[in-house]
Amino acid sequence: MSSSIPVSVTVLQKEYKIACPPEEHAALIESAALVDQKMREIQSQGKSIGQDRIAIMAAINLTYELLQSKSTREQAESLLSSRVNRLKDRVESALFNGRQLELE
Repeated sequence: MSSSIPVSVTVLQKEYKIACPPEEHAALIESAALVDQKMREIQSQGKSIGQDRIAIMAAINLTYELLQSKSTREQAESLLSSRVNRLKDRVESALFNGRQLELE
């Protein structure tokens, strides 16, 4: 297991140091950039609201997107599983019918 090393990320012009293993640095930087982007989008809507509220709204928006993505993935996995099972049944049926013909 790797030891944690601090990584500097910037969100809304504020720097944060977050410790994480070296192999996770790229994902941490990408995550912080996404949070920064969402917070900037909310901030740019023109309403003068505090950073705490901006952060909460960004968290809610990102969580909503994550849940939508998860739901879409689960639906796709279910559809794929169903198709694979139908194909498996067809192959088994074809093999069984082929064996029946050989026995006759």
